[in-house]
Amino acid sequence: MTAGSLALLGLIVGSLTPLRAYADTRVCLLDEGVRASRDLNGSLITEGCNSQLERQLVRGEHLAFQISVETDTPHTGLKLAIEGEQEGLEFHRFLEHFVRVERRSRTGDTHESLFFLAPARPPGPEDLGWLPDALIPVELAPSWLPYPASVEPGRSVVFFVESFIPYGIEPGKRTLIVRLESEQQLLATSLIELEISALELPYRAARAHVFYEQETLQRAFNPHEPVEKKLVQLAHAHGLDTVTQMAEPAHVERLRGSFDGSWFTEKHGYSGPGAGVPTSLAPIGMYGILGEPREAQLPNIRAMRAAIPRSVEDVFLYAIDEQCDNPRGPLWKALFEREKIELTVGHTCHEPPSSQGVDLVMSPAQAFSATAAAEARALGKKVWIYNGQLPFAGALGLDVPLTSLTANGWIASIHDVDRWFYWESIFWNDGNRGGKGPSDVFSNVETFHNGAGDVALYDGLLFYPGRLAASLGPHALGVDDVVPSLRLKALRRGLEDAGLLELAARKDPQATLKVANALLNRTLEEVSAQDATAMDLRAASFAASRDRLRSIIANHPAGSDPNPDGLSALRAEKLKQLKRRARSAHVFSPVTVAVVLPLALFALGALVVLLHEGWRGRQR
Repeated sequence: MTAGSLALLGLIVGSLTPLRAYADTRVCLLDEGVRASRDLNGSLITEGCNSQLERQLVRGEHLAFQISVETDTPHTGLKLAIEGEQEGLEFHRFLEHFVRVERRSRTGDTHESLFFLAPARPPGPEDLGWLPDALIPVELAPSWLPYPASVEPGRSVVFFVESFIPYGIEPGKRTLIVRLESEQQLLATSLIELEISALELPYRAARAHVFYEQETLQRAFNPHEPVEKKLVQLAHAHGLDTVTQMAEPAHVERLRGSFDGSWFTEKHGYSGPGAGVPTSLAPIGMYGILGEPREAQLPNIRAMRAAIPRSVEDVFLYAIDEQCDNPRGPLWKALFEREKIELTVGHTCHEPPSSQGVDLVMSPAQAFSATAAAEARALGKKVWIYNGQLPFAGALGLDVPLTSLTANGWIASIHDVDRWFYWESIFWNDGNRGGKGPSDVFSNVETFHNGAGDVALYDGLLFYPGRLAASLGPHALGVDDVVPSLRLKALRRGLEDAGLLELAARKDPQATLKVANALLNRTLEEVSAQDATAMDLRAASFAASRDRLRSIIANHPAGSDPNPDGLSALRAEKLKQLKRRARSAHVFSPVTVAVVLPLALFALGALVVLLHEGWRGRQR
């Protein structure tokens, strides 16, 4: 720390109590995994209020935290500033937009939903009050959520703040000073102590991708191509690949900057993790839009395949969605084999992947089995996972714990899911059969309906639109862009945690797996539809688990990496555990007991008779 910073720090600490400069103002520093809610009266409900934070970080990771503000007297012109040793750090500030939740996600009138089975339904009332999700950059703040902000008695303002730790930053300790001031006065200050390691976080240690519908962008923006590029870049900055409809070579050309990595360079305005790293997969005919296999389509498919750079790892034809028994996938595969076209064929399906006549099976989280996936891969198939439902894995929705999406990064680190696919990210138009059509997604949380009676809060919605038709509602930002959600940040946190798990597992996979198992307890095939959620989804528990991973990394000598591919070693250890449990469960299964127990009793009886006869013989 420089002499100037020490003097400034001493002045502030000597004159103000951190975060309590004035008695009528209550300010908290919150972990990024906390979802601060408001009750029906507008009072803030938070978990883990802090007056200062300490964070250990590696290069390539994000520092993220929240600041909540409540007051007994009105304050206007509320501003947030960060001072101190910030060399090489750029901070982005967001206002959290709250939305009223009057009913939970559901299927019909049941307590079950696409996000959770009834036994795993998160606790809480049907009316959850006010929850935050959309994150509005302060430079885009609209009249309905202004910045500088205003805070009224009985209300609250919550900021989300983040900074990417550049790969080239000098390691060491830094002190950040957070200042909150209004037009009238300095309201509060607080300290954030950082310790930045020289280690670098692996980018995309666990691989995940999200879909976006190009037509949705076309309806919202004209032209839509610049916004599409910004969306792809924003997803990339959060560790996510993106996929969209590709049905002709022109679609591939439009996305070339994503496939060759040039969109993720400074020349195209990109800064952040994964600079220059190209999108690693390219589905042709997303969700089966190419229809039935026909030879007339082969020239178009060949042209698309030729246009996709060979560096893209997974190029496949998406044959059909969630119709395991539909022959379309196997027919496409047979056609490609007959015509000598080297192209993987895949579909989504909940049945065992080994039984599917395609090359790639994307299995829903509630049906995914690491052991079944390993068996299918031994046959030459690829197996991925998609979406999530509690208690098996984290879900996309608003009315589940914010950290449930973070948990998926941990699940993907210890179970070999290969890629995690999230079905949609800009579902602004509720376009399913049974859907309600476009709405103001800044105020309407019931954005997903279908003909089966499912209602889901913010399903398939990770990005919010910068433009909104005036007929839909007042919440327009007036920009050709998309803005993130708290759930997108939670998803990123889990993917960055996968990088920490990778670094720790390089040193000690057994100790790393112990940390992950303690947090997750049981997920995927380890739970059943009758179980409550076994994961510890408290933000504080995730923070403590990260600290344990950092200790594993720090307690081994630099350069001592007995397992150069840490996650492979970690997953191998987990698969051994699963197989041991399966054998144990088989030994003590009801059927086994029903068969073995009578035999054992018979054998025991026979032994007693023999021993008795032998004793009698000795007596004679």
